[in-house]
Amino acid sequence: MKVRTIEEVQDSIEFLRYRDTFSRVTHEMLGWPLAQGVRVVDEWVGDESFRVWFGHTSPTLDAAPRIARAMMSPEDFERVGGEANLHREIAWAIQGTGDDYDEHPDTISGYDWESARQRVRDAISEYVQRHKREA
Repeated sequence: MKVRTIEEVQDSIEFLRYRDTFSRVTHEMLGWPLAQGVRVVDEWVGDESFRVWFGHTSPTLDAAPRIARAMMSPEDFERVGGEANLHREIAWAIQGTGDDYDEHPDTISGYDWESARQRVRDAISEYVQRHKREA
């Protein structure tokens, strides 16, 4: 597989949309300045593995590990915070599923970020409780 260059990725509309969404999601969910999200993505594009996977993941899924760390107790994060299934549930809580799916919720006029934060908190809580019952 040919790895796209940094310039090829940065010049794509998809990259600009990805970076904008990641920045807005981390701003709304974590309180980051928008520029911080931009800096993170701009650093990632220098990593060849990011450029290989770019286009095969979503900005909400890529923000999910940081959201999990910020919204979970240290004990719960240590136990399940790094699990891909939890990250997927966090992403779904933000971007929706089925007919409600939109990988770029920041482009939805009137998107309810407070409801999204609550859905994320609920998804994390349910995931942690489910894991505790199964343990």
